[in-house]
Amino acid sequence: MMIGNSALRFNCHSLIELEFRGNFRFNLPENRIITLPNLKKLEIHLPVLNTTFIRTIITLLKSCPILEILTLILKWSCDEFVMDICAPNLRYFKASMSGTSWRSRFMIDAPRLKDIVIGSSLACYSFVNHPGRLQNANISFRHSTSKGETDSVSVLSDFIQGISSINSLDLYDDLTIFNCFRYMSVKLKYIEISEITGDESDVRFVKYISNNANVLEQLRVMIDNLDNLEDDDGEKDQLWREYMFCRTLFNLSMRSSVCEIEFEGHYIIKATTPNLDVGPSIVNYFGRQLSE
Repeated sequence: MMIGNSALRFNCHSLIELEFRGNFRFNLPENRIITLPNLKKLEIHLPVLNTTFIRTIITLLKSCPILEILTLILKWSCDEFVMDICAPNLRYFKASMSGTSWRSRFMIDAPRLKDIVIGSSLACYSFVNHPGRLQNANISFRHSTSKGETDSVSVLSDFIQGISSINSLDLYDDLTIFNCFRYMSVKLKYIEISEITGDESDVRFVKYISNNANVLEQLRVMIDNLDNLEDDDGEKDQLWREYMFCRTLFNLSMRSSVCEIEFEGHYIIKATTPNLDVGPSIVNYFGRQLSE
């Protein structure tokens, strides 16, 4: 789809929400002012994107002075670019990128940001100014994207420091890239970790949380299934891994005296600390449910 130089289409005072999906190209007017003064929500979903479209996104953001919600679901055809996200009124930002790498840079200037969701391919995210109002972060980088030509910690260190004010954190998949977690552990009150396998790196990470998150109120961990659950050995391996990780988790000496722990797996459906009011722990042992 081609969007032409229509002044009517890009100068609209009544538009509040705008969403783009599919394959299309923009020809934004070069010599006209684009005005969307009341736009509060912008979503862009593109299956194929190149660097020429970056200018379009930047132009759109500049035309939305009170934008509060921004969602970018993009697949890049190149992995080396810089995108400026400048939105002074932005409260919620979600970016799900594929095709990016550590050479891809996102510069975020959103001083009122409260919630951020970052996922898919690893890229370099950093803040122009520290978002002091940021409260919640949801972060997921796939296993294949955390291995690359450079140390993932150096790529993410600025981003992790930038979200140091949050009190709620959701982590998915590969925890090895969060070795710079110390920047945000002090203020965290809620942590949720999911889609992990319970290997040694996951154990080290939760141990670090237990030793450093001194005001943590709740830690929720969900372990992922192994790939070979079809045979008996696979089921036994899954149950054993869940049991060992769960035992380690509940034997941790938490720095926070008020922290409640909840664990979920495939066979150990639910295990909780006694003071967590979510019902009894449940273990599904090869089709038989056992409750405490």
